[in-house]
Amino acid sequence: MPQPASIQKPNFDIVAWNESFCRLMGLDFASLPEEDRNCIYLYLTNETWRSRIENRDVLATFVSYFRAAMAEHRGDPLWEISWRDFLPPRRSLSHCGISATRSAAWRIR
Repeated sequence: MPQPASIQKPNFDIVAWNESFCRLMGLDFASLPEEDRNCIYLYLTNETWRSRIENRDVLATFVSYFRAAMAEHRGDPLWEISWRDFLPPRRSLSHCGISATRSAAWRIR
């Protein structure tokens, strides 16, 4: 059986995966809407995805990498849309148990 693998864009969109990765993460990526195939979005909204990640501080790491990459894509509509998708109220963080401290990481300074 091959090792779990996925290909992700700099904004953490998952664009390719193998069956081993699906089993590892407990999700059938082919059945997910394309706009939901994002590591950050899945961490915020999908309990199965979140349960497979032992390090609960991974969100802070995701956010820091995303923000650094976004600095290079300022003004790019696709990146601006991605960023807005992660912000309340459109994607409310309260339903998935994300603390106020973690949700504060999303505020653009």
